[in-house]
Amino acid sequence: MRKLIYLVAGSLCMSAAMTSCVDDEESNEVKEMRQVQLNQMKLDLEQDKADLDQTYWNMYNSAISKVKALENDKKNFQLQLDDVKSGNVTLADAKDAIVKYNDIRIAQAEKDIQDEEAVKTIYKNMDIKSAEDLKEEEIKAEIEMNKANSARMSKWTEITNDGYNYNGVDADAYWSSKLNELLGGYTSWNNYFEPTNHKLQGTDFIAAAKDLFDNSNDFSFYDRYRKDANYSYYYLENVIEYETVDLKDEGVVYKSYTKYKINTEDYTEMLGFLKANVDSLQKYNLLHDNAWEDEYNEYMEKKTAIEAKYKALTDNIAAYNTLLTTIEGLAKEVYALEMAYNKATNIYNAYGYSSMDKEVLVMQCESNINNLREDIVRYKDLKEQADNDIVDNATLNTYYTLVISQIDNDIKIQQSIADKYYKLLTSSNNSSSESANTPANTEE
Repeated sequence: MRKLIYLVAGSLCMSAAMTSCVDDEESNEVKEMRQVQLNQMKLDLEQDKADLDQTYWNMYNSAISKVKALENDKKNFQLQLDDVKSGNVTLADAKDAIVKYNDIRIAQAEKDIQDEEAVKTIYKNMDIKSAEDLKEEEIKAEIEMNKANSARMSKWTEITNDGYNYNGVDADAYWSSKLNELLGGYTSWNNYFEPTNHKLQGTDFIAAAKDLFDNSNDFSFYDRYRKDANYSYYYLENVIEYETVDLKDEGVVYKSYTKYKINTEDYTEMLGFLKANVDSLQKYNLLHDNAWEDEYNEYMEKKTAIEAKYKALTDNIAAYNTLLTTIEGLAKEVYALEMAYNKATNIYNAYGYSSMDKEVLVMQCESNINNLREDIVRYKDLKEQADNDIVDNATLNTYYTLVISQIDNDIKIQQSIADKYYKLLTSSNNSSSESANTPANTEE
């Protein structure tokens, strides 16, 4: 910018001198020279303004991207807090979720550091490359970014058309929102957690499981009549267990989800106890003129119902697992495409600053890297706090409330940065980039 101002000042002085030194009938050559100089000045000013506008857009979009990520963080923490308050999760499960969530953020920060290092390399090489080479690289970077964007958008459109995006998550939404739509949380229903993904909800296994939890007493019995009875109630729903599956990138978890499985050993033990009660009642009736016939009939009905319901579960869990494997594959593909797009975007954006001081840009990258490393330290501290400071629901509640409050503050900071650069853009008259861009929507 300083060089450009000097050029403008020098050109204006030259123009004034030429006007005073020639008569009104100056030669065509002089007129053409003056026009060339004026045209060049105009082009320089327009280029400088375009570069500045692009810088503003980069800063604006970066802040908006951070706002989206923070809003997604807040949403997830609020859901976890609600689960704690409603008693839907145990203390151990909540602490485990905190640890995994921060592992995900650590992994993302490490990826961001790699991207910043790549951008820093671009900046360092700008001074040793010609303007033509830089422009060629920028064009290639833009092509790669557009290809990556097209790939992720097309994939999500395909997923939506196939019915996996029931809630209509936008194709340009933050990647974690897409993964939550595919492998997100579970809605509590009578101590049963129903998957939010509607493809999974529609499986026969989930329908059988839901019916089991809705009518829990129909598939339970009281252990009373067999020898060595323990006088406890047995519920078929207890044979359904939850398993946490972690999706990993370079060994680091980026998404955890819950799947169902059946504990066949528990069912075999339960059915054995039930049969023993039936056999004992049958023998007692033979000896005492059917004095316990009603109890015998009740237990026989329980046995029939439990065996039929268990069969409905086992017959359909394979199809459920197959669908879940398909959805997991989609989630992995979505994540890979989103990460590729993020990296391509960061590299392309680096060329948008090509007119700025390279040393400043390199320092900016190093500052960003240091901030990311500090974030990693903070995420590790949050994990440590979960291990050491959360000892009951009260301290867990306090932890979530504090984290959500911190996120709210971070959102305000990033939104103020976005507002600042958008005002700079809109206040710039005849902005060439403004007509070609529209502000990002932070709502998903």
